[in-house]
Amino acid sequence: MTLNNGTIKYLHKGGDAEAGAEMVQAENSIGNYLVQFRSTLEGIGVRHKRKVKLLLTFATVIYNVYLILSINYTVSNDIPIGWCDGLGFLLLLTAIFYWSLFYYCVIKRHFGKRIKMDVIGPLVTSFRRTTRNR
Repeated sequence: MTLNNGTIKYLHKGGDAEAGAEMVQAENSIGNYLVQFRSTLEGIGVRHKRKVKLLLTFATVIYNVYLILSINYTVSNDIPIGWCDGLGFLLLLTAIFYWSLFYYCVIKRHFGKRIKMDVIGPLVTSFRRTTRNR
């Protein structure tokens, strides 16, 4: 790897600096595309806040209806739950999603500072004391 004028070039075993430069340009173009895509989505979210909120609410309702119908179908037809590819996997993903949502919207918002001061702060302090003396 060499650095020329702020550009990183990867040299392959054959010393092909031009191929390395093409690889860096490809990586930069993908990164630029992702940044542009994200800013476009954020712009849409800001300009059409009510429509985005309505769309997300609609998607949530549709997903929950699908979940309830899946549970009903599985139970009524005596189908095994199937934790790898059946209803069990859907329930597992749903539980992880709703737990994350609950954590970020309720626990972290209302108790985050208190947890940081009373739990995480002392743990970090004791860890630093322990590792400093070794």
